Amino acid sequence: MPEADLTVVVIANLGSIDPWRQARAIAALALEGNKKMKPMAAPIAPAEIKPIAGAWFNADEPSLFDLAWRNGEAVVTQNGLPFTLGRRADGWFAAERGSFEFALKPGRAGALRVDLGAGRVVTFRKLGKRKAVPAALAGTYTSPDCGAAWRIGRQGESWSATVSGPLSAGSAWPVHGLDGETVEVVSPGGWISVTQLAHLVYDRAGKITALEVSTGRIKKMRFGRAA
Repeated sequence: MPEADLTVVVIANLGSIDPWRQARAIAALALEGNKKMKPMAAPIAPAEIKPIAGAWFNADEPSLFDLAWRNGEAVVTQNGLPFTLGRRADGWFAAERGSFEFALKPGRAGALRVDLGAGRVVTFRKLGKRKAVPAALAGTYTSPDCGAAWRIGRQGESWSATVSGPLSAGSAWPVHGLDGETVEVVSPGGWISVTQLAHLVYDRAGKITALEVSTGRIKKMRFGRAA
């Protein structure tokens, strides 16, 4: 903050800590009473979030996030990582986290305009009842880009992907249905469960031939059907 002759640096080696919010809170305390400081925007109220709380999905990205009112704040969970929203001066609710480009603006019923950064503002629809994982998904899928293979199958009432590769050999990742053409794959971890979305690619005969897998940093990595 050059005009106030103040710099705050916060370094953390844990994703659940929010260095950006910590730095801003420290700066606000250091500059308390400074007349150059602009007043902060009013906090987001529960009544603005609770009517639109729930899961929101855009199949074209693909991208999925959950919006909730938690511990007195508006919280988005995306790709397994939660972050808090704050009110911007232009009326959008934006991620209060320096490394995230995410903002949303409520629109007509059942739709949200979401700014994903780099000028990409897309419409998300509220996700209703999830559809079941298609039975035809069972099989083995491989990706030469990451040297991994996913063997997807059903175990009782649930589905999972048994993963082989350099980093996750032998891991079993739960698989959940979304919209009939997309499934959600959960990669459990020590302190966070990362989620990945796999779009199902069909041939003209209606057979699933590949998965296009997207996460927060990777878009449409192809896993071709091997068996």
